[in-house]
Amino acid sequence: MFRPEPMLIFRVEIPAEDESRFIEELGKYGISELIQLVPRPIGRTKIETDCERFLRQATRVEAILERINKILPEKGTGDIGSKIDVQISVENIGESAVMIEEIVNKYSIEVDKVCSEVEKLRETATWLQLLKPLGITHKDIGDREFTFVKVGLIKRDMLRRLDFYLSNRLIAYTHAPGVGEDELVAIIGLKEEKSYVNEVLKLLNFQEFKIVKEQLPESPSKAEEIIKENIDDYKKKLEKLRSELLELKRLLRKHSPEVLRKLSIEREKAKLWRSGGRTTIIGWIPKSKSEDLRKITRKVSAERGAVIFSEPDKSVEPPVLVSEKGPLRDFQLLMNLRGKPKYNEVNPTPIVAILYPIMFGMMFGDVGQGLVFVILGLLFKKMRKPFLGLSVRAIQRIGGILLYSGICSVIFGFLYGEVFLKEDLLSPILLSPLHDQEKMIVIALLFGVSQIIIGLLMGLINHIIEGNIFEALFGFQGLAGMIYYVGGVILAIDFVKEGMTLSVFRENLPITLTVLAALVTVMLAPIAEAVIKREGSIVESLMTGFSHTLEMFLGFLANSVSYVRLAALAIAHGALGIAAAILSQMAGSLGFILINTLVILIEGLSTLIQSMRLIYYEFLTKFYVGGGKPFRPFHLR
Repeated sequence: MFRPEPMLIFRVEIPAEDESRFIEELGKYGISELIQLVPRPIGRTKIETDCERFLRQATRVEAILERINKILPEKGTGDIGSKIDVQISVENIGESAVMIEEIVNKYSIEVDKVCSEVEKLRETATWLQLLKPLGITHKDIGDREFTFVKVGLIKRDMLRRLDFYLSNRLIAYTHAPGVGEDELVAIIGLKEEKSYVNEVLKLLNFQEFKIVKEQLPESPSKAEEIIKENIDDYKKKLEKLRSELLELKRLLRKHSPEVLRKLSIEREKAKLWRSGGRTTIIGWIPKSKSEDLRKITRKVSAERGAVIFSEPDKSVEPPVLVSEKGPLRDFQLLMNLRGKPKYNEVNPTPIVAILYPIMFGMMFGDVGQGLVFVILGLLFKKMRKPFLGLSVRAIQRIGGILLYSGICSVIFGFLYGEVFLKEDLLSPILLSPLHDQEKMIVIALLFGVSQIIIGLLMGLINHIIEGNIFEALFGFQGLAGMIYYVGGVILAIDFVKEGMTLSVFRENLPITLTVLAALVTVMLAPIAEAVIKREGSIVESLMTGFSHTLEMFLGFLANSVSYVRLAALAIAHGALGIAAAILSQMAGSLGFILINTLVILIEGLSTLIQSMRLIYYEFLTKFYVGGGKPFRPFHLR
């Protein structure tokens, strides 16, 4: 729970003919991450290329179907047309991939052609409708012996400029409402003016109506009828194509998992070492799963296979597997934002799972509003669809954080005697933050001090785990730093109690000297380490010691004072209760509901962020490094 799972390096040797079956069995268990033993060849193997080529066709089919659905938004029955006759063999994936790609190419060309024709016909039908208010037909458009007629759309605010350019010339124009902000314009003039008109229209972004008139009868109504018939014919073609493509999609879906499986196995096989008819497989495995690997080796190769396990060397950074369960899994989300813990590092998730909701409750103690967060958390936990770009798993984990934070808010609400910002419904069990402000600040500071001490203790444990005893004893995040901080806190408490008189330091001389000794130790520790290890210069070590001392002196003080925000937000929440009472007197129940809603949304979000900030910057900085490489087991689904 407090440490990543212990990892082992395994080495398996089996006959080369067993490697495919071994990798497949390994993928079924999903317990190991293989190490690349040979340089990865540039590019991909032929099988990888063929598998990827095959899988890519499913995406292309989806895109083609989307193109059809834009023309035919209504869903077809899927019964029109004959079913396609395609035989797919995963064993001969290369031939199957080429065949499927050729089929998809054929459908892509055919669908593009039909859809383009439908779009052209629909555009022509739209133009024919637009021409009616102008009193002209499609046959009137074009060049005559001495004149020309142009029809098209122009932005409404360009009409004045058009009028300016065409005035005082042998050109006439008329216009009628077009589409949206566009105006339909018909221009007639002598042929010698045509080149001038073309230049003007180019400047004004004129969208000209072009039509092959010979394809349509002269009568607009007959033309519209023919267009409709042609569109209906094309739609029937598209229905047939859609039916065949849906069948192809079904076939691709049926075989895609098997192809994906083959691709995954091929990628893992590229990591193996082969020599003299034997295959060597090396990788990482959780210690608890080592017996499973022995079973796989015996199952595949019997006595011909061998497996050896070894502890990782200190110079190697093993991958990290953190197996959290229950509520801890939800709070792992907060830790993932800071990165996985390193292999030889304490996993702080269990402590964060306790501290985070407690801090939220301290700042947002309210029985009623806490219950709202509990309900929100339960709703999020039950969600089964992505929301606001977040995956289902992320939403459910956020729901868990809201749930436990809400429970703590309810508990502190009883301690504070607050229900939906009202203080007259319950008597406070512990205190009222608004009326016992000094007491609230003291509790917040003591909580902060305790949290920082826990952080320093975790840092000390990390150094011991790493075998860095020198840093564990004399570092500013080790025993020396902890002695300095605890002693400093004791002196600070006495200093405040005695009216802030300097005599406190003389009266507590042993503690004062211990604190100063710890301060000097931290400053000189890097120099001593450099001398002992004969690494680095004295000047560099002195600068390091000085920066550590400064960090310890100022940083610890700033970190401790930062926890005052626990009291500040609790007091602010109580003050908002006064505002709620005033507003409810002025606006009744509506005002009371409004201010509670705003507090839940704004202050609730702010409190969640502040809790996260205290965890990240005041607590984790005392010991947490992070940056561990996550364990990614090979798993065949």
